[in-house]
Amino acid sequence: MVNKKIRESLNKAFLKVKLLRQDINKFKDNLEILLKITDKEISELLHIIGLTEVKQGSKKLIERLPENKRYQGSLLENTIYQLDTYNK
Repeated sequence: MVNKKIRESLNKAFLKVKLLRQDINKFKDNLEILLKITDKEISELLHIIGLTEVKQGSKKLIERLPENKRYQGSLLENTIYQLDTYNK
């Protein structure tokens, strides 16, 4: 869905300026590289927080890590521990 929106926006921009095919392909390749880097960064941030991205059908969902994969150093698990400790 995101790729479709990007493609629609770029198509409107391309209609205003005549570009060579090789310029379009180079831009597309660079954009794909940028999107992949962004996915890696999001994955790292989710890991630090203590969450994971799972695919359910065609949707991507963000969930808490399964119990056997959780670690106390994550922001989420540490926060839950602190809240449990101080609420007793």
